[in-house]
Amino acid sequence: MKVKHKTFYRIANFLRSYPEGYQFSTKSISEALGIPQNQARHCIRALKEAGYIIQVQSDEHYRVYIAIDKFLNHNVRVKTILKRYKSIAQLKNKENESSEDIYKKIQEQTKEIRELKYVIGELKDKITKRRKINFNQSAQRNLFNRG
Repeated sequence: MKVKHKTFYRIANFLRSYPEGYQFSTKSISEALGIPQNQARHCIRALKEAGYIIQVQSDEHYRVYIAIDKFLNHNVRVKTILKRYKSIAQLKNKENESSEDIYKKIQEQTKEIRELKYVIGELKDKITKRRKINFNQSAQRNLFNRG
């Protein structure tokens, strides 16, 4: 099913106003926002598989797992979430793991990536500082040699 990004963001913004642990159903969201229930179900399923909400009890009841603020503040585009949703579904089919386990793995990988990016950033800073120092020293030498 094709869902407009606008409806995806409307649902995310709606859930954003509720804290972690808030329970809701696809029916309540579709009624509150005036969205067809099948579209709401599709968007919520994508959010669930991306790890932002978890399923409770039956098929239609969910709970906010991670504050949706994090989802919106990170400027994660809808396309990336849907890609992530598809990749998680593929992994799930291969290894028969629950989406929560896969989400935890993805979280660990993103932590490692952040740490590596931080280390790389520090190394780049050191390199640029050395270059500046070397440049300043050579500039001073040139000034003294001319005089």
